[in-house]
Amino acid sequence: MNTRPYAVYQRLTAGGTSDDTDDVVPRSDANLWALAAAIAPELYPAGQLDPIEVEDLRAAYDDGRRPRRIDLYRLATLISDRGVNAYVDGAGGGGAVIRVGEQHITLTGERDHAVLAGPGTFHSRYTAYGDRDELCIGPPDDDLTHRPDDPTIRPAPHRFQTLAELADLTAALAHAEADRHTRIAAYLDVLVRTGWEAFWAVLIGALPDIDFTLSGPAEAEHGVTQQRLLHYLRQVLNDTGMRIGVTPPEQQACAVCGAVQAQTCSTPTCHGRVAITTR
Repeated sequence: MNTRPYAVYQRLTAGGTSDDTDDVVPRSDANLWALAAAIAPELYPAGQLDPIEVEDLRAAYDDGRRPRRIDLYRLATLISDRGVNAYVDGAGGGGAVIRVGEQHITLTGERDHAVLAGPGTFHSRYTAYGDRDELCIGPPDDDLTHRPDDPTIRPAPHRFQTLAELADLTAALAHAEADRHTRIAAYLDVLVRTGWEAFWAVLIGALPDIDFTLSGPAEAEHGVTQQRLLHYLRQVLNDTGMRIGVTPPEQQACAVCGAVQAQTCSTPTCHGRVAITTR
């Protein structure tokens, strides 16, 4: 019995484990064949790839590299290294998810983090893995309400992305979502000073990434949306009141038309009222 292929497989598995530790892109078929040829040239002639043999070499390498597996704890650490809070949390039924960024109140009034990454499964208390084919990184589902865009990130099917690359994308998305929540909080606060009609006009014009188009019976739909936003506003003001302040009177501007306090407002619906801004 020729034991040389098994020695090759062991070397490739060890190489895969090393590549997994170093978080590098999996090696190509040609590279695996070249490694096998260096170990057993009589079995793997240089430059003469055999598709069936390559499948066995790939299987041995993947036993160490495990390219489909996402180490959630490792990914959370890499995200934290980029200055964004991230930790692995339970998702019920043994499931695991990474919660990323600061907590916010979503448009449905629920409290959640700006970005979630998962799903995954706990294998022990401090070990959780996800499947690359199932991984989604994005805002909570109830925070996608009235948004025509879906910023959810999924690993590219045509190109392997390392954990470091996924951490970069996740951190960037968390920053973008935090900025979006800050803008929403600031413009929702206009409601306190301008009344609903002016607030509605400001909201539609200032937040183009949210679809506020009313469908169905206008009165009923308007009422549901208004109640949802009012609830959201109340939660935001309770949670972020210390971070929202009033600009000096001489710097205040009309929330609708932009006129400063000393000027005459050009928008009839806002009556010269001004909005507070975030610090």
